Amino acid sequence: MTKPFNILLVDDNKELGENIRDILEINGYAAERVSLGSDALLSAQNKHFDLALVDIELPDIKGTELVGKLASISPSTQYIYITGHATLDSTIEAIKQKDVISYEVKPLDIDRMLLTIQQAKIRIQTETELHKSEERYRRLIEGLQDNYFFFTRDASGVFTYISPSIKNILGYTPEEFYTRYREYLTDHLVNNDAAQCLARSVKGIKQPPYEIEMYHKNGATRTLQMQEAPVFDSSKNVISIEGIARDITEIKTSQSQLVFLADHDPLTCLFNRRRFKEELELRLLEAQRNHIKGALLFLDLDNFKYVNDTLGHQHGDELLIKLSCILKERLRQTDILARLGGDEFAVILPNTEEEQAQHISKQLVELTRNCLALDSLNPLHITVSIGIAMFPAHGDTAETLLANADMAMYQAKDEGRDRGCIFSLEHKIHIETQYDWKRRIKIALEQNSFALYLQPIINVKTRKITAYEVLLRLTEKNQEVVPPLKFLGTAERFGIIHEIDRWVVVNAIRIIKELKLHENGIFLEINLSGKAFSDNELLSIIKREIGENILRPEMLIFEITETAIIENIAKAQHFIATLKSIGCRFALDDFGSGFSSFNYLKHLPVDYLKIDGSFIQHLSQNSVDQHLVKGMVEAARGLKKLTIAEFVETKETFQLLKEIGIDYAQGHYFGKPLSVCDALQQFNF
Repeated sequence: MTKPFNILLVDDNKELGENIRDILEINGYAAERVSLGSDALLSAQNKHFDLALVDIELPDIKGTELVGKLASISPSTQYIYITGHATLDSTIEAIKQKDVISYEVKPLDIDRMLLTIQQAKIRIQTETELHKSEERYRRLIEGLQDNYFFFTRDASGVFTYISPSIKNILGYTPEEFYTRYREYLTDHLVNNDAAQCLARSVKGIKQPPYEIEMYHKNGATRTLQMQEAPVFDSSKNVISIEGIARDITEIKTSQSQLVFLADHDPLTCLFNRRRFKEELELRLLEAQRNHIKGALLFLDLDNFKYVNDTLGHQHGDELLIKLSCILKERLRQTDILARLGGDEFAVILPNTEEEQAQHISKQLVELTRNCLALDSLNPLHITVSIGIAMFPAHGDTAETLLANADMAMYQAKDEGRDRGCIFSLEHKIHIETQYDWKRRIKIALEQNSFALYLQPIINVKTRKITAYEVLLRLTEKNQEVVPPLKFLGTAERFGIIHEIDRWVVVNAIRIIKELKLHENGIFLEINLSGKAFSDNELLSIIKREIGENILRPEMLIFEITETAIIENIAKAQHFIATLKSIGCRFALDDFGSGFSSFNYLKHLPVDYLKIDGSFIQHLSQNSVDQHLVKGMVEAARGLKKLTIAEFVETKETFQLLKEIGIDYAQGHYFGKPLSVCDALQQFNF
């Protein structure tokens, strides 16, 4: 087990201190916060700290004096000062103390602070290995660190020193960089701002970190973050500038990717559902303001599941990409195209009459029929069904229009597929059915008519039950048990899905306590809807229920889908990080159903990958599925994540999964979903 990096935070500002502590813990550090110097001395006597962040101004002692006392207790601890009103002279004086490596000025730059702490961690660990050599930190940065180099400039801003590690970043030697620095700058506008920052540094004005873009020796572009400060003589004249450059190219690339993924579908690069709804609301406001009409087309490929099941998901993804290209080529520049998820696409046709919308729909149907084939070896007859809703005639909100266009699309499928269908009053029956489901869901919530069923999850090696997946059911008055597929879509459509998510979470957590699952080390896997991340109350409800039921958070695994994540990746990351910080775990459901799944694993700290059941159901008869599952397991191991196989229905499938190396399995082979009462009897709690 890796030894934790222990950090002591000494700051009498409770709110700031607790925020810093939480940030440190989220980033993997073991942090302890105290308010007074006396408390810090007591903590240092009882526990070794690798690093201490000390406020210079404390109620009972000066920070500089406290560091001296702490050093006598723990000579190997390093220190970073925190100050709210430091001058350069006072700061330089403070960091002259032994083992004080840096200072941070309030309000804190969190990125800079984390970078400083990471540097300190690297330094401390390396110095331990090399017997704490005095110059080891500088040599580490220069000789071993690929992302940083030190530099100094003279009073006019000309480089006078570049550490050798620049070659790891830009490919140039320090000598090459001195003489031809300006030639290596790109034409990016950021370099104009950098020149202004340098001019201010030359005048003695300390600058926040700024960026420059340069050409690598191999011709690629790299982005550097420059952190520099002027050095003064006794007369307050600038005599030099000292700084450190950090290569942030990968960080900028990741940030750009995340920003792109927030609005776009990663497979087709079209707008995603979230961004499309925003665009639709804007077009509705514009149509209302200018008294113009428009149309919404809702497209769904016919029998797309057959393509995935027969040719595999890779061919299915290729088909979706090809369809997006066909649609883009036909549509006007003013039209807005999006992939809503799966094989569903949508188009906004601004300033369009009904007749024109039907004509465009017909053209798209014909283009799909005639042009959408994978290749000459796979000449599948692939068609599309399109629902048309006009605005404002068929709705004046995005939700209403999407619902009506969706219903029209299903009407097109009912009429034989491979066609378009415009929303009409005849669809009222469908709408009334949806509203009836809405009413039944509301009643079920009020009367507590929902029920939770449990399906066992087996440890493949021991064949013992280690968890249960919680599955939602609705019990009607006639005792009919209704599966969630029949009503969750309606719940999402009418905005009552949050209430269902909350009901499931509250009752699932209480099941753990009632059945005493925690005493046997058995955890529960809870499904969350695709809208859970946008529920502002769900996080607080989960924390409250964990506290009231005196439950260990690690007993809970929340199951989420890739589709839910990509609709709002920023909120998903926040939701996951918040619950993981208290000990909860996460599973990514339907893994492998879209090859974009691997892309999200780099950004999301999930613990389990639930391999999509379509790869498992026919595993013993399908060698392609066997190879794909092996690949997923190997990828999971490389990412230090555990795997769960769904839909395990036969002994042969289970044996294959065991040979492949799956960690956990569930399916009818081990046990069907049962009510809590039935599960009590069958599984012997």
